[in-house]
Formats: sequence, C-alpha cells, structure tokens
Amino acid sequence: MKEPLETYEGDLWVVINEEGKATAVLRNEPTLQEKQKHVGGLIEYAPVARGARAPIPMGRNRAKMAEVVSVIVDEEGLLKGKTENTIATFAAFQIPFKDSDKKGSPVLVGKAIIHMRVSPEDDVVSFEEMLRIISGEKDLQDCFYIHGVLHYTDEEARK
Repeated sequence: MKEPLETYEGDLWVVINEEGKATAVLRNEPTLQEKQKHVGGLIEYAPVARGARAPIPMGRNRAKMAEVVSVIVDEEGLLKGKTENTIATFAAFQIPFKDSDKKGSPVLVGKAIIHMRVSPEDDVVSFEEMLRIISGEKDLQDCFYIHGVLHYTDEEARK
C-alpha cells in the first residue's frame, strides 16, 4: 500500500501539464523514455534557484513546502510554441506568477516534471498561504484567478 502524501518522506516526481495541473505524482524516478513521454520531447533540466522550495499539495487544504531538486521540461518547448507553465517556472526560479510576465524574466513552457524532496522538517502551509506564496499576491481573491493555481491543487493527481 502506498504511503499517503501527508506522511511521505523522500523524493517525488510531480508531472505538471501545460495548464498547470498535477497529472501524476511518481514515487520512483522515471526512466529517460518516461521523462521524454511526460514532457513531450527531448528532456532538458532547467536551472533551479539555490534553496528553491515549492508546495506539494496534501489533503485537508494543506501543502508541504518541499525542496525542489530539479525541473525537467521539453528542450524544444519554445520552438514548438508550447504554453508557459507557471507552476514549473515558480518551482525552478522562485518567481511568483504576478512577476513572471516582467521583461527579462525566465519562463518554462510545456509539460514539466518537478523533482521534489520531502522531509519531516518541511513547513506545512494552508491552502491560502500556498496561494500567496506561488502567486505573489496578498489579496486571496486575486490568487484564484491566476492561471494554474487551482489546477495544481487538483485532488485526483494526489491519489
């Protein structure tokens, strides 16, 4: 039986689609072929900001702020005209959604795999705090309209 995410410790690979929805949470590292299938092309490891942390949604309207180990995207995503992935961009560069459209800001596109390391020391935050962190917005009403936020918290992906 799989351990629930609420008590899980270790490495997770969270697959995020172009709409920002977590479509799978993998407990074992995917093979090269599986990574390519998930991102839809040749893989590229995006640079990750030192000390990067991102929320991994848990049950009961909470999230754990886990370490981001790596973010994998399609190497040719920009050439293929793929859509911006705001969740992957936040995970890698720690740029809140409200700042991701500023000139010169790095952007990741297409499907992504976020490799996260979950530990017992990770902070647990409420759903509202998670929204504030990844959106950069103080007003929660604004958070609900930002692309990807509600999709990322989809309950189906965490089963």
